[in-house]
Amino acid sequence: MSTSATDSFLQLAKEHSKRVKETHFAAINNRTKTGLNPSIESRKAIGIELEMEALSATAFPSLQNIRRKVRGSFSKTTWNAVPDHSLRGNSMEYVLDGVCLREEVPELVAGLFRCLTGNGTVLSNSNRCSTHVHLNVGSWKLHELTSFYVFWAIFEEALIRWNGLERMNNHFCLSIKSSPTTLALWEKFIRNGQFSGQRGGAKYSAFNFLPLFETGSVEIRCGKAPDNQEEIITWVILLDVMKEFVKDNYPDPRDFAPLVSEQGFVYLLQQMLDSGRDYFNPEYIFEKIVGNLTLDQFEKECLEGFRRVQHLCFTLPWEFWINEAAGPVVPNPFQVEVSNPDVEFDRVMQRLRRFGV
Repeated sequence: MSTSATDSFLQLAKEHSKRVKETHFAAINNRTKTGLNPSIESRKAIGIELEMEALSATAFPSLQNIRRKVRGSFSKTTWNAVPDHSLRGNSMEYVLDGVCLREEVPELVAGLFRCLTGNGTVLSNSNRCSTHVHLNVGSWKLHELTSFYVFWAIFEEALIRWNGLERMNNHFCLSIKSSPTTLALWEKFIRNGQFSGQRGGAKYSAFNFLPLFETGSVEIRCGKAPDNQEEIITWVILLDVMKEFVKDNYPDPRDFAPLVSEQGFVYLLQQMLDSGRDYFNPEYIFEKIVGNLTLDQFEKECLEGFRRVQHLCFTLPWEFWINEAAGPVVPNPFQVEVSNPDVEFDRVMQRLRRFGV
């Protein structure tokens, strides 16, 4: 997008923002905060779900054996095995029983794979299998969450493609390009504080906001089937690095404007990857994400991704909302706290009888 085109768009955005219905930002901020699970306090807290299918002739290791041998050195988190009805045949979903730190991801994932190998389990993952990653954002403000979503949208097509053909247009991890449902729901949430949830198809988006209101996390659902432990470890850590990079460098959605007209999205990706140099090789990951595209083609694809969400950056009164978010959380005046539901029910019934109901 040229500078003149960007200036023109920003002018339209300013005019539009004057007509935007005022949002009760404090109430929205309170809603996101109350969704924070008390056990998720660390800024780098991560949850992992691994969906697996194996050859029918091989068995999965006993959960007792896994939990005895694999445990986070700091968090003491280990694995649970849960049924997943989206999988077929000889299958299992392994889910961390708590959150872990970024530094614990290698030992937890590698430890699980050692148990599989030692048990003789032969994986035969289909396109139904994937890796889901939960990232703690429970204490984030609305503008920070929106920035993270915008950043994701810019690179979403490339990130899904990097995870394999099985993830592209997969009905369990749809991109914004394939289904704008989550984008529409998030904009609605920004404006009036309501998020309609699974009925609107939000759960099966590659970027899933629904856990935000239960565990204080967002879920990235487009990770590849867990065939290779090193690929899984890299993917999980990359997402956590991405999340922290956005919070530290682009907390305001309006901050993305110069990238469109000046630095470009290749620069943005390189900047983010370089912030994770302690955990992976940025140059190698960059080549994997860009894939077979030329840099010009990659820039164009990222620009198209940004255009899908640019209204979140430029057509909302962030200058007002961000100041509001810096203030104290305002309790919902309409929320009734019920300490004893049975006693409260009796009181209501007594009042109804008093009026002859």
